Amino acid sequence: TLYFVLSSGTDKFGFGFGGTGKKSHNKQFDSYGEEFTMHDTIGCYLDLDKGQVKFSKNGKDLGLAFEIPPHIRNQALFAACVLKNAELKFNFGEEDFKFPPKDGYVGLCKAPDGNVVKSQHSGNAQVVQTQNLPNAPKALIVEPSRELAEQTLNNVKQFKKYVDNPKLRELLIIGGVAARDQLSVLEQGVDIVVGTPGRLDDLVSTGKLNLSQVRFLVLDEADGLLLQGYSDFINRIHSQIPQITSDGKRLQVIVCSATLHSFDVKKLSEKIMHFPTWVDLKGEDSVPETVHHVVVPVNPKADKLWERLGKNHIRTDEVHAKDNTRPGANTPEMWSEAIKILKGEYTVRAIKEHKMDQAIIFCRTKLDCDNLEQYFIQQGGG
Repeated sequence: TLYFVLSSGTDKFGFGFGGTGKKSHNKQFDSYGEEFTMHDTIGCYLDLDKGQVKFSKNGKDLGLAFEIPPHIRNQALFAACVLKNAELKFNFGEEDFKFPPKDGYVGLCKAPDGNVVKSQHSGNAQVVQTQNLPNAPKALIVEPSRELAEQTLNNVKQFKKYVDNPKLRELLIIGGVAARDQLSVLEQGVDIVVGTPGRLDDLVSTGKLNLSQVRFLVLDEADGLLLQGYSDFINRIHSQIPQITSDGKRLQVIVCSATLHSFDVKKLSEKIMHFPTWVDLKGEDSVPETVHHVVVPVNPKADKLWERLGKNHIRTDEVHAKDNTRPGANTPEMWSEAIKILKGEYTVRAIKEHKMDQAIIFCRTKLDCDNLEQYFIQQGGG
C-alpha cells in the first residue's frame, strides 16, 4: 500500500519476494518458491476476489504466497521493487509477456477501471531529456582551481581536433571572467563544460547551465575538491544530473585523484557511483628501500648564518617587507624571515654536498619556486 516502507516486507503494509527465495511480510521471512537471479523473469499475481498474492518464476507458478489481511483489502496495492546497484525491466502489459499469465489474470494496464487507482506518488529516478538544449552540455568537468580548469580546457582543445562528427564545442566556466561572455557562448551551444565550483554553482542554481543532458561527470583532483569543502556542491549537482539516459545507459562518473586510497574519496565514490572500476597508477603509499627520508631542522637561533649574509641571500616572499626583521630585533617576524633565508642556504648546501645533478624541489608557493630558481642562477646554477 502507500504506507509501506522501502525495506519491502518488513511492515504490515507490504508483501515481498526476494532473490534468496524468501517471502516477507510484517518482518516475517519464510522460504517460498525458488531463488532467482540475472535474466530470470518474475511474475506477481494479485487475486482481488480471493484476496491472495502469488508469484511465478520464468512462467512456473510458485503457488500461494500471501493471504491479504482484512485491514488492507480495501486499500490499493502498488507494484514496487527495491534495488541496490542493479537494473530490471517492468512489464505491466504494454507489450507481450515473455510468459503470458494464465487462469484469467491480465496485465495491470489492462485491468478494469474499477479495480485500478492512479498513484499520487512518482519515483525520483531522472531520465535524460532527448530534446537538445544549447545550454545543456553532454560532459561536465569540475576542477578545484582556475589554473587546473584552464589546463584541462587546453587539453580538450588539443584532443577535439581528432573528432570530426560531430564537432565538439567546449566552454571554460571560472570566476574572474565576465559571466556575460560565458553565457553568450553557452547560449550558442556547448558539448563540454570545464569549470570551478563557484561559478558553476552560480549558473546551475540560476538555471543558466542545464544539467539535464549530462552523460559524463568528471571530478578532477577530487581530494582537492573535498578538502576545499565542496562535498555538498558535488552531491547537489550529481542529484540534478539524470542517472539514466533515454537509451537505458547510466551516467558515467569519473573521479580522478592523486590519493585514491583516501577515506573521503572512497566514501564519495561509494555514494555517487555504482560498482566503480579503480584504475590505480600509483598503488598504496609505500616507500622503496632505496628511498631515504631526511629531515633537516632549521633553527635561526642556533645557526646565525643568516645574520652574516647581509643582502646576499635568497629573495623571500616579502611577507615581512614592512616589518622590523633586522638582526637583533628579536621579533616573530625577524625569526620567520630568518627561517626563509636559511631554507634557501640549506637547499644549496645539500645540492653541493651530495653532488646532485638532478633534483625535484617542491616549494610552498609558485613565488617561492621562482625565487629559488633565481637564487640557483645567482649561485652559478641554471
